[in-house]
Amino acid sequence: MPKIITLIMVNVILLFFVSSCTRKPAKTTGPQPFDAQKWKQGRYNNPELNDSPWMVNDLIKNHLKSGMLLEDVLQLLGQPRVRYSTSINVTAIRGEYEEETVYVYKPGYKKGWFVESDQPMEIHFRGYDDSYTTPGGCKIRYVDAPKSTLNELRTWHDDELDYTYCLPPNTLQAVLELFGEPDEIKTEYNLEYYLGKKYQFSMDDSFLVLHFDSNNKLKNITYMEH
Repeated sequence: MPKIITLIMVNVILLFFVSSCTRKPAKTTGPQPFDAQKWKQGRYNNPELNDSPWMVNDLIKNHLKSGMLLEDVLQLLGQPRVRYSTSINVTAIRGEYEEETVYVYKPGYKKGWFVESDQPMEIHFRGYDDSYTTPGGCKIRYVDAPKSTLNELRTWHDDELDYTYCLPPNTLQAVLELFGEPDEIKTEYNLEYYLGKKYQFSMDDSFLVLHFDSNNKLKNITYMEH
């Protein structure tokens, strides 16, 4: 009798394992044309498993254009945030409508540092905390800033501490202390659309991130799965 029970349990476990590893598509098995109504309804009705990931290629290629206004994108895609109940009955909110404050430092001398680039150094602060991102490969060179600040930047390229990529401390106050007041302050926006999974048992979630400049015009488009 114990052997029979053990055999049944093994078969159940194997069946569950096989079914879990079989990646089932949400609705389709490949790319499909973008449909605004289907996109919105799918994301709102079933955020974790819908057709929106399969529409992304056509959306980016044929519908999202550089320079599109933020309000037009919202009209096309709807709001990025979605609310839903998870499999363990926990309410989740995915997607973000983020405001960023951007500190712009033009090339030249900045409080003991020299910004060596044809493009300004931009430091992006998210609206909900002091975390930042610094896009681009701008370089700064130590000139005569207090040597105590050298420990704040830990990505030097040689033993003499001459160069580093722009990775300032992760608070607004620390950046101001290190580089001084910016040449310009502007506001930009990110829309992060949570698209759910392509397959029922996939470990990866899909996201579409749209970045808008200070004129509310679409600047960058990023699609990722992780």
